Amino acid sequence: MQIKEKVSNNTEIKEIKIKAATRVKPGDRWKCVFNGANDTIVFESLIDSLEYIFQQTGTTQFFMDSKAGITYMVTTEEQEIIVEPPKKFSLYGED
Repeated sequence: MQIKEKVSNNTEIKEIKIKAATRVKPGDRWKCVFNGANDTIVFESLIDSLEYIFQQTGTTQFFMDSKAGITYMVTTEEQEIIVEPPKKFSLYGED
């Protein structure tokens, strides 16, 4: 799911989710899987894994899909809105 927020007439902010950690069964154990993470470490709690992700990346916003057992880092990106001019028709004498 991408959330877009309009900043101005020409730009909007797009929310980007990056997979950060996956649950290791059984219990509340988590393994970090984002780029550069040492995926051999299994943390004993979600909070421990979030703290590790924060220390490595500085990310403070997360999204969790508990059924899938995946936690995502949430970042934002500003994008320019490209507006196409309205189509003109010679049939109506618009060209």
